[in-house]
Amino acid sequence: PDRKGTYIIVLYLDKSNKIQIGKLGQFKFKKGYYAYVGSAFGPGGLNSRIKHHIESKKIIIGTIIGTLII
Repeated sequence: PDRKGTYIIVLYLDKSNKIQIGKLGQFKFKKGYYAYVGSAFGPGGLNSRIKHHIESKKIIIGTIIGTLII
């Protein structure tokens, strides 16, 4: 959707991994399910932000299970 709002991406890590989280540094994540909550109030709205996550190899390090738009 092109509308603006908040979204949740649920993903699954099939193995433990160290992941760079922006300027915060590296964190170790164990194998399992995780949820990422984001907002999309800028240009392009939800469609643009969700597409960004799907296409960015830097951000997605697991398998996306689904998205929920709030």
